Amino acid sequence: MANTRICEKADYINKIRDNFFSINMSKLEEVYNILKKAKCIVVYGSGRSLSAAQIGMSQLARKKRILSPDNVGFPGIDRLEELYEDTVLLVVSGSGKSRDPLNVVEETKEHIDKSKTEGIKIVAITSDVNSPIGKIANEYGSVLELKGRTKESKSLDYTKGFLGEGIMGDQFELGVLSLCQRITESLHDDETPGKIFEHAEEQFPKIGEIVDKIACSKNYERIIDKMIEPHSITLGGVANADRVASMTAIRLMHVKRVLGDEVFVCKREIDPKPRPKSIVILMSYSGETKTVISWLKRLSDISNPLR
Repeated sequence: MANTRICEKADYINKIRDNFFSINMSKLEEVYNILKKAKCIVVYGSGRSLSAAQIGMSQLARKKRILSPDNVGFPGIDRLEELYEDTVLLVVSGSGKSRDPLNVVEETKEHIDKSKTEGIKIVAITSDVNSPIGKIANEYGSVLELKGRTKESKSLDYTKGFLGEGIMGDQFELGVLSLCQRITESLHDDETPGKIFEHAEEQFPKIGEIVDKIACSKNYERIIDKMIEPHSITLGGVANADRVASMTAIRLMHVKRVLGDEVFVCKREIDPKPRPKSIVILMSYSGETKTVISWLKRLSDISNPLR
């Protein structure tokens, strides 16, 4: 599909959209059919890539077993094969070389070779199909190329760097999030693989509109102005909002720690404890999440936090 501008204020959103529609349709169909057949999908990656894939695949848990090797009590790939007829290891890695995901892929490959099983497939989403992870997935399942993996920004210039390219890998990771959401949507409704692009064509303009609206808002400018001042930042949310908070925190740490500041993420069991005048960003789609509301109430005892 032709390149289309969906966002005026953040050009990297347009690049994410273009990367999405450059996906090879036949490879997407191959991956889609493997995931459709699976009774259990093990999602793995590292850092923000893992969080993006987990958010994108989370709603599919209503129809299939969705796990991660990081889950408490994860039984191991060999045990999953006994529990589920068809299991897929879905690995996301921009470089295709990330150490932890590669270890899991290699261990799964060894188990498949040793057991001669046909009940386990490896699927990889990566920007480099010729990477170690990409090559193994291509042999033991399928590999899907999603462009967007970039080197760390050489400049911290706000306008040319962050809004133009995104910061340190945003294009791949946010592309993974959108791709996994569209795959989940189509699988949930038992649609054909072609519907993935149709849903994306509907969704991306809405994303661009939201980003433009936020980037032009006074509140956004106010928060950005505060964030570049010497303040620590605390983020928090519940469930997928917690994953978004963690993804945001990872990137903020790259910037704030250079300035001598810290970035924290509060959890359901750990209340936010910012210092006075720290920035606190809490996330809730409904605005009614009880844990987030309780955090807000406790923050009222702290003088001058930005909420």
